[in-house]
Amino acid sequence: MMAIHGKKVCVLEDLRASTFGLGWDAYLVWWEGQPLPVPMPQNHHKGPLDYTDRAPVFATGGGKLRIPLREALELGLDPNVQNDMMDKRWVYFQFTKSFDGDQRRAVKPCGRCFAQWVISGVPAPSAVPAPAASSAAVPSAAATAAPLSPTPPASSGAAPIPAATSTRAGPDPFPQVEGLWDLFLRAKLPGALAADLGRDAVNLGPRHVEELAVDDWQRLPSWSRLRVMETRRFLALVSRAS
Repeated sequence: MMAIHGKKVCVLEDLRASTFGLGWDAYLVWWEGQPLPVPMPQNHHKGPLDYTDRAPVFATGGGKLRIPLREALELGLDPNVQNDMMDKRWVYFQFTKSFDGDQRRAVKPCGRCFAQWVISGVPAPSAVPAPAASSAAVPSAAATAAPLSPTPPASSGAAPIPAATSTRAGPDPFPQVEGLWDLFLRAKLPGALAADLGRDAVNLGPRHVEELAVDDWQRLPSWSRLRVMETRRFLALVSRAS
């Protein structure tokens, strides 16, 4: 952690709650974009040096970060609340396939493609996994590698995550429910969030998006991940459709 000051990007491999010896609150502060006291050598500094930069963070891990049960019990915290707070700070990507060395191919790096993938959550609507596979939000604990990317905090002044484009690119990832993907595009939701909402909505069994009432949407597991403006924009479209 002492070398974090001045860095343009942070890449953390196999990230776990115990990786840096930080408390849970310190992680929440760091990825909220607030000043984080970093212990420094006492022979060069009078005390901790606040980290105030907002370098983007990328991490890999076997699953979502979860507060250690012992820490939650000692501090009297509700683990579900703490884990939900952590999830709101990240965009998750799940890799479901593994490859050995013989299957690797040399691919020319493309900064634009990588940036689009990180920003939208999925490279294109056609890349969204089939809803029937699972109703759980990605990544699951069984994922072999789940890169994480913090979402910009609403209070930090950072630009919000751009949404999926308003022009369809590729086939409809949710053909089971007519009009569902078009609704997500018009609502300008981030791709990863749209994918999770879509899976949850498909599991309710509608044939057309207009069958879903406001109460149905608000009961979906992934509904709580919408930010204030996303919720307002989405509800306006749903109410207008019904």
